[in-house]
Amino acid sequence: MSDEEFDSFDDGDDDGVLEIDEDEVENRNRPRVGRDLSMAMTQKLFGNLAGGASECHVAYDESAYVAPRNRFEEILAEEDVRIVNDHDPEVAMETDLGAYEKFVVFGGNLNHEDLCRNLEKRMEADRSEIFGEFETACNRDNGLLALYMSPSKSHLGLQDTLFRAFLQIRQTQTKSFALMLRKLNILAKKSENSSDLMLSQTCVAHMRHLNRLFDSQAIFNTIFEFEWRFWNPVVRNSFIAALPEIFTEISLQQFTAIRLNQQIQETQNVPDLASFQLQIVETLRLLRMDSLVSRQIRRDLCNLCMDLDVFCLPAVIAFSLGSLLAQPTGKVSGGESSDDDETLFHEMLRQLSRLLKIDAVKKRTNKADVICTEIFAHFLKFLQLEKRSWKFIISWIAKKDKRKALAMKNEDSEKNEEGPEDVRGSSEEPQETAEEPLPEEPYLSSFEAFLIFSLLSNPESCPPGFVTAVNSKILNIPLAFSPKFLKIVDLGISFKKFSTTHLPALIHVARHCFWSPDANIRQMGVAMWKQLFVGMEKKERVRVFGELMKHFSQSEIECEAVLDVFFKVIKSTNSGVILEFSGQIQKCIELIHKLSIPNIKRLFQVMLLMNVPNMKSAKSVLFDIDEVINRFLISVNDREKFLGVLALLMKIQVEMEKKHSENQELLVREGIARIEDAIKTSSRLRGAFYEHLKLVLQQRKRSEEIRFFIEWSQNLLQRFKEDFFEFQEEMDQECTWILKPPSERLQEVIPMFELVLEMEHLKTRWKEEEEENEGMGNDTVVTKDLDFAFEALLPSQDEDLPADRDQKLDHLYFLIQMCRSVLNAFLTHSSSDDVAKIAIRQFKVMMEAEKKLAAGLGSGATWRVPNLEFKEITVSGPEKPKAKGGARKRKSDETTIIGATGDDLLAQEAEEEEDETEKNVPNLTLKSHFTCLRLRPLVHILKLAQKKRGCLKYLCDELQTVFDHIARSKKKAPPMLAARAITQKIDAFYHGDAASVWFCVRKSTEHIWEIVVSMFHFFSTLADASQQSSVQMQKDLEEMGEKSLKLMHCLLSGDLYGGEEKLSAVEKADRKSVIIRIIEKKMFGLERLSNNEEEARIEIGKFLAKSAEFSPTPAVAVALLNVFDDLKLDEEEQAETRKVMAKYALAYLKKDWSKVDEQWSRGTKYTNAVKDILQHYINLRREKDQLLAIQWILTNKVVQLVPEDDKRKSCVFSQQSDDEMLEKEDKKAVFYCISKTTFGVIFKTLFGCLNTRCLKYDMSGIAAKNRLVDEDETLESWEIASSCFLILCLFLRINKIRTTAVLTTAIREGKQFLITVSRKSSFIYLMENITKGTNFDVVCRRVEKILSAVQQGNRVLQSIGTYAKTQKCVHLLKRFPELRAENENCLRVIHSAMVKNECLNAFTVGLVKSRSIDGEIITNQPDSPMDSDDE
Repeated sequence: MSDEEFDSFDDGDDDGVLEIDEDEVENRNRPRVGRDLSMAMTQKLFGNLAGGASECHVAYDESAYVAPRNRFEEILAEEDVRIVNDHDPEVAMETDLGAYEKFVVFGGNLNHEDLCRNLEKRMEADRSEIFGEFETACNRDNGLLALYMSPSKSHLGLQDTLFRAFLQIRQTQTKSFALMLRKLNILAKKSENSSDLMLSQTCVAHMRHLNRLFDSQAIFNTIFEFEWRFWNPVVRNSFIAALPEIFTEISLQQFTAIRLNQQIQETQNVPDLASFQLQIVETLRLLRMDSLVSRQIRRDLCNLCMDLDVFCLPAVIAFSLGSLLAQPTGKVSGGESSDDDETLFHEMLRQLSRLLKIDAVKKRTNKADVICTEIFAHFLKFLQLEKRSWKFIISWIAKKDKRKALAMKNEDSEKNEEGPEDVRGSSEEPQETAEEPLPEEPYLSSFEAFLIFSLLSNPESCPPGFVTAVNSKILNIPLAFSPKFLKIVDLGISFKKFSTTHLPALIHVARHCFWSPDANIRQMGVAMWKQLFVGMEKKERVRVFGELMKHFSQSEIECEAVLDVFFKVIKSTNSGVILEFSGQIQKCIELIHKLSIPNIKRLFQVMLLMNVPNMKSAKSVLFDIDEVINRFLISVNDREKFLGVLALLMKIQVEMEKKHSENQELLVREGIARIEDAIKTSSRLRGAFYEHLKLVLQQRKRSEEIRFFIEWSQNLLQRFKEDFFEFQEEMDQECTWILKPPSERLQEVIPMFELVLEMEHLKTRWKEEEEENEGMGNDTVVTKDLDFAFEALLPSQDEDLPADRDQKLDHLYFLIQMCRSVLNAFLTHSSSDDVAKIAIRQFKVMMEAEKKLAAGLGSGATWRVPNLEFKEITVSGPEKPKAKGGARKRKSDETTIIGATGDDLLAQEAEEEEDETEKNVPNLTLKSHFTCLRLRPLVHILKLAQKKRGCLKYLCDELQTVFDHIARSKKKAPPMLAARAITQKIDAFYHGDAASVWFCVRKSTEHIWEIVVSMFHFFSTLADASQQSSVQMQKDLEEMGEKSLKLMHCLLSGDLYGGEEKLSAVEKADRKSVIIRIIEKKMFGLERLSNNEEEARIEIGKFLAKSAEFSPTPAVAVALLNVFDDLKLDEEEQAETRKVMAKYALAYLKKDWSKVDEQWSRGTKYTNAVKDILQHYINLRREKDQLLAIQWILTNKVVQLVPEDDKRKSCVFSQQSDDEMLEKEDKKAVFYCISKTTFGVIFKTLFGCLNTRCLKYDMSGIAAKNRLVDEDETLESWEIASSCFLILCLFLRINKIRTTAVLTTAIREGKQFLITVSRKSSFIYLMENITKGTNFDVVCRRVEKILSAVQQGNRVLQSIGTYAKTQKCVHLLKRFPELRAENENCLRVIHSAMVKNECLNAFTVGLVKSRSIDGEIITNQPDSPMDSDDE
């Protein structure tokens, strides 16, 4: 209370206290406010005491008064304050301090405030006497101290204590605190005496609720002189809790927080350390402090989080979040406040993510569940109060992924280049990033996972952006991190309260994993569902099962995942939990006709496993799977019979999985017998049975030997030979086998062959004495008995084909599949030369059959593809193309072979037929039903068919398909691309293990390079050829060149190696070096091999640069540039080679490709080729010349698309630029590839290249700060960049070339350019640090020029918004707000720098004319003289 408040009270009347009637006293004018305040203070200290709310009885006999026992009591008597000895138990008061026999009584109308004023007046005369006597009395006896600290009585009611009177007086307040703390320091260390403990708590209570501290710093110093951390825990904690009530000033509370922060780090010999730490944290939550202090304390507490007692963690989190919530938000300049808040929030999350280990918390206490639930509940409360922090959480999730990607990128980069994703991050926390190495951080810590689960469980307050960020985070979990993530999920499920509370979030994450196109993520989701199913309590398990079954009737992928969950639950130690839902699972049989074949098999397996004896219990519903099987087998429908066959096969598979089963042999024999009896009337059913039995045997390669299969396989082989093959003996020819299957049994030939082959493999694995096979490998032994199938002649002649169209197509389809199966079987493990002739013959039969099938399918006709899935699959022929004028005519039908000689063995075979049927190629839909050729057979056939154009084109397509499959299996595809990909489901090891694939890759390299060399050799000698080649041959070689160069790009890009092998960067580089050395050896032979891989790359680059002149089509040119880019030639050391290739890239842009073929004048394929060529041209230029290259193309070539009338409107279109690399003929030449047709991709490519160049390290603020670039270089670079930006923006005003796609590109790339300029670019750094020297005026003029260009271009971009509203273009309206927001931020940053340097005339902030996107002034707004749009 202030002095003025004290002085405002009346003194009252002190005469005749005992003679005054109570009514008179009640109505009398006395200091009512003072009395009420005194009573309030007493009740705060001691609670609602008896009689506290009414007048107290103070009439005592004279004998009850105690004579003064010391000088202090004599002084009190002079002030009409006396000590009463009250022995009446009915009158004695019960307080929190106990029952007292002596009390202090105020006489008359005296109250506590009056006493304070009276004592203060006496002290003015003698300061030391009163308090000295009081101190002496308190030190003499603790009983007196307790009396002086007990409530006082008066006629007006209870009054405060005598000790508080001295605490309220200015002269004695500091001394009173010192006295009380000394006594408290003594009393609080005596834990054995309850009275001392009570008196200690009374001392602490006296410090609370003081009206005013007169010398707060002295009291502060006095309090923290004592080592109160060693006091009795109860007293110490009460004392710490009282500190916010003692010090109410902000500065003192801040100092108190700093001292408490120091105290919490002291742990040695502290009694009841847990309560000590908890009380300090709770007290810190009540103290006010500035942002710097709160940040430091928050850092320290987060760093100590695992050293503190685990029960302190919720309070630590509450303090950390509360300190963020209490931050001032007054900063508005440049949006710094939001960025600072985001930085602080991310700093806290990073510390907690790194240090707070949930699993360690669980090990330290059995109350971890409650603690974790409370910890993350604080986050949800915080975000409900501070909703803008949601975007900080979202940016944290996204930013961590970007930082990890940047760290991985920096490992391969020698320069410190900033990418687009770290433009913002690098300016926020450069020091913290250096302190905490990014690669060491896990992808997702346990703290982050629990935080995501807790926030995701409340859909009402959870914004969609957060859900999207979490989904992306889960979708991109690396394969190596999946086990750790599942452990985190298991940890969360083990916390029953946490998992029950946040079960919706756990289900959401598991459900999203099911929807992922990545198989690894789906398997992680399967494991997560299994953990939920097994780990949750019964009530929650019912909910989990209900959510899981919602996926069963959705897509095939989700259904497969659900069945996998059931498998994992059955195989787990807690398999009994699934028996509660056996009835619901068995009802899934009703949906069996909607499921795919693999899922039907899985469903049967689940139902069979649930019916084994050890799984049955009283809870399970009785279900006889044999009854279902019988019902299917006796059906007249082949589809249902097929289901019964599948069920029996699954029963056999379950039996084969058992170890040491007594009835295994009998059950397998009976199952096969039942199946053969059911399928004896249907060839299609037999084929399906053979196919799926093969799959059963493949899945159980390590099963125990079953003698029945050995006997049955011999019988099956004999039947296969007798039913489908004939042995023909002729006098003039060798004895041969001929394949002659009945037309009605075509569908069982190939499955039967593959089953026999698999049975032979199985028997070989069962043999124990492999050494008996002298000199022959297992694969040779396996195929030995099946050589007749490989050598047999196929019925491929026209007279062998049926007359009926559908039967003919069925027969051709059978030939294709048979050839592919035979080639896969005999060439996968063996590639000796003795099988070359037969392999080529089979391959030719396959190609001919495919061409005849495509021709027979016809234009627009349909045909049902034979299949063993008992469903209708229809394909249609390609639509008849429209006739095109000016098509090239063939000049000769003669066969021409690349580099052929007269004695080539396979040179002249079937070329005429190839040319005649060249256009009859199966469409992609039909080819997707063919059996995929394996990699090793393809490489072997590629070696044998080096002189056949048709074969090489076909093989290149097949190899590209295989390479794409291998690359996809090794590299995770983006979700959208993976979802769109329609490919056959092929096993990961279909093409062999990693070693086999690498062997085939090396072998294929030399053959593919031969095709590349032959193609360039042909076109280089085409002009000098004595005889002109056929048009068809040129087309073939064009296609072969494009396809072979694409294959070389796959080989050199590194996507085909280093996947599941987990190769290091060095090992991947070594493998790429091997590929390069193979190419070099193929080019020069052994005599001219270089000494190292670097020289080999240079030689290959020179060869490509030399051959670039002869690229026949834009597609070949693009493929060639891709291969050259894969060589990664050094920009400085190989500048000349790169310069030559850049000139050829420019020549490609000048060439009129329509003269080659009309397709190269329009269409997506043509525009994409132009885009890639232009992109390569810019990248081939030296980094410092790339801006000049962009400017030259814009000002000299692209500007030519602008009509003359529009050119006159702006002088910018008349600008000229020079490029030292280009010659005069380049400047005068017509660039046919730069036209209105290609303007969209030209605009997009140049704008993207401009942004990419501006993000390079030499144009960043870090480079300017480190003095790595000088002032002139910075200004020159940004002058060119701003000029290019302005020209690109002004193109938007040209209506004849402006499209919605161009405007969309302008919004995206223009926003990125503004971000680059305004956020820590070298230009902004230069503006903020211009020094006034000799060249100050020159620098300012150049800066003004750059700013003027940026502003003019920016104003054109802003006019897109008006255009979008006028045209009602929703697509543009959705994207424009981001551009507008970045424009405002850029304006603030540049304006701030201009104000700093007094250059406001360089930038017009307002009062400009509004213009439409066409550049016309909008007349509905008044003109302004400030408009200076002189573009």
